[in-house]
Order: sequence, then structure tokens, then C-alpha cells
Amino acid sequence: MKSHIITGVILLVLLKAATINVGKNGTKGVVYKSGKKIASIVGHQVVRESEKAVEKKTKSVFRASFQRQIVKSIRKDQVSLGKIIPYGNGGINKEKRTLREICTHPIPQKLLKETESLGIAPTTLNKIKNDLSKMGSKIIPEPSQNGHVNLSTLAWPGINPTLPNKENLIKAIMKNRKGLKIEDIGPDDIRKVSYDIAYQALANKYNITKEQASLLIGKLDMVIHESESGLVEIVPNNVHRFKQLYAHKGYVSKMMKEISGKDILEE
Repeated sequence: MKSHIITGVILLVLLKAATINVGKNGTKGVVYKSGKKIASIVGHQVVRESEKAVEKKTKSVFRASFQRQIVKSIRKDQVSLGKIIPYGNGGINKEKRTLREICTHPIPQKLLKETESLGIAPTTLNKIKNDLSKMGSKIIPEPSQNGHVNLSTLAWPGINPTLPNKENLIKAIMKNRKGLKIEDIGPDDIRKVSYDIAYQALANKYNITKEQASLLIGKLDMVIHESESGLVEIVPNNVHRFKQLYAHKGYVSKMMKEISGKDILEE
């Protein structure tokens, strides 16, 4: 930017000198006018380039500062969230662990030990424990906003089957409850279908029965979460049922709205 300004100044000096030298030839006016026009063009260009350089630098500095503020704010929020101890809602989190502890290590060793009573083959149980050891994240889910929540960072790895669309869901519900009127379909009817899909996915992955899959989820104090995107996720009950922060509208709410027009919050 400085080099542009210096160039402009030198050009103006040279033009002035040229004007004086040719004045005796009677062409002073022509040179002066040409020089003034060139100087004007160059001067404006220098100013524009200088302004652009300053504007670019200012934007860059502002953007970097803004990003630092965002990161700082997120980190601050994460620290505050991490200290919260989920409570209530049917007696969740009896261990009184903080959100940071739950998110970092969703399954306490004590709960892993209890799975040994389910009659699952030791080799299969070891595989399950190995998969569960990969669970957890340093990122704490943000509190729900307008019923929207993302718990994917806490989900059981490799278990995310797709849930049916409205038409296929109704067919599955009618298969379970013959004679049921569409307008009488309720949240429990939808959950019966989605839970069955979740149990089957878990059973298929580890070659266990659907009953064992259901008991396994309960022993680990986890719960089936039907996301808005139409996927099944198995997540820690201590977070999912902490309604003070994570009350949400997921697949069940979406389907109830599409089928009957009713608005509900997930349980």
C-alpha cells in the first residue's frame, strides 16, 4: 500500500517538472491537462487500491476476532454445560455424574459388568464391550432449540437403522393392531415400530435375540432415540431424559404431526 502512494507522489512531481520545462514551447497547457488527467486517474487508482487493502485487512482482522469470540463462547458454554448434573425425570443419573463425565464415558464399568447376566456368549459380550468403549465424546450436545436436538455424538457406534416413512409406518402399525383407525394412532404405536427396528438392528449386529437386545439396552441405562432425520440411535438415558435441557421433538413427533396433525414432545 505504501509503495502505491510513493509512486503516485513521484508521478505528480515528475508531471509538474515536465509542465515547467515545456512551458516555453507554448505546449504547457496540453501537457498540464494531460498530466492532470493521468495524475487524477492514477491518484484515484492508488486511493481505491489503498482503500481495498485497508478494507481487506479490516475484514480479515474482524473475521479472525469474531471467530475467536465464537470459539471462546462455545468453550465457555461447554465448560458450563459440563458441570451440570442431570436429575429428576424418573430418577435419572443416580450416580450423580456431570454431563462432562456422562458424555466422555457414557457407560460406567459397573453397568458393563451387569451385562454378564444376560446369557450372551463371552466372545460376543467382549465385542459389545469393545464397541461401547469407543462411545463418548468431549463435545457435550447443545441444549435443544425449538425442539431440535442432536445426540449423535453419544450414540452406540454402528447402530443407526432408518425408520419408515409415513405410509410404511402406518402399514407396520396396522399389522400390529388390526382394525385400528388412522386417526386413533398414538405415540406408543409409533414407538412400538421404531423400538422393534432398534432391537432387531442390535440383534443382527451381535447375533443375539431381540429380547437380549432389549435387556442389554436397559442394563446399560440407555434408551432408543428416534432422531428427526429418521434414524434410530441408542443413547444414554441420563442425557436423553434430562428434559430441563434436552426436551425435544424427534421422529415420533414428526410422524404424529403428519398422521394426525397433533403436536407432541418426545418422552
